[in-house]
Amino acid sequence: MKINKRRLVFRKFNSCFLLENELSLLLSKRINLSIEKKGYASIALSGGKTPLSLYKKLSKKDIEWKRTNLYLVDERAVHLTSKDSNQYNILSALSKKTSDFREFRSFDYKKKIKGKVELINSDKKFSFPINFTLLGMGDDGHFASIFPNLEDTELLLDCNNKDYISYAKTNEKIPHRFTMTYKTISQSEMIVIFIKGEKKLSLIKNIIENEVSPSLYPIKKIFNDFKNEIRLYWCK
Repeated sequence: MKINKRRLVFRKFNSCFLLENELSLLLSKRINLSIEKKGYASIALSGGKTPLSLYKKLSKKDIEWKRTNLYLVDERAVHLTSKDSNQYNILSALSKKTSDFREFRSFDYKKKIKGKVELINSDKKFSFPINFTLLGMGDDGHFASIFPNLEDTELLLDCNNKDYISYAKTNEKIPHRFTMTYKTISQSEMIVIFIKGEKKLSLIKNIIENEVSPSLYPIKKIFNDFKNEIRLYWCK
């Protein structure tokens, strides 16, 4: 399947500094435009190291955070003060507390026997549409915590999934994860994919240009099926 390139904007930068300047301006404008139009904005942010300096720049923009809903795209099953916690890292980069937003939504869960965990309110809706969702991509083509070749990969990518968020057991160092499902991410007005390095550039070009399975490269689902604007940002 060839993607509709009219909905894909691809921006390449030699400097991550310049990329983050442009992207932070774009995202702040999207937030403020939504607030102006309907009184609030809804955004979804991913963790990882790549976007943290972007979030620091976003924190310096003139944004009414009290009128902004912030949703985490995914999280690890760790203590919220852990440096492996997406919540901890994103809030630290934004210099914000959970109470600084109109609504802040992460992942509530309870531990069960034999190391299992169970999400709470997995079928609770978000304030749709989400103005934008910012994603990264792993070296294996995963996004959020939707990894390839897992037992639940196809379910997490299924738009008919009843859940808006889900538990995912991965093969990563911290295996227990929580993630928005594709069903939720697909309710975005815009998806921004932010990646760094030649290796990921080569990978995402291969995924975009060739017939590969979303089960093997989950991010292919976005290029195949997402109906709205996709903005791909890359820097060295």
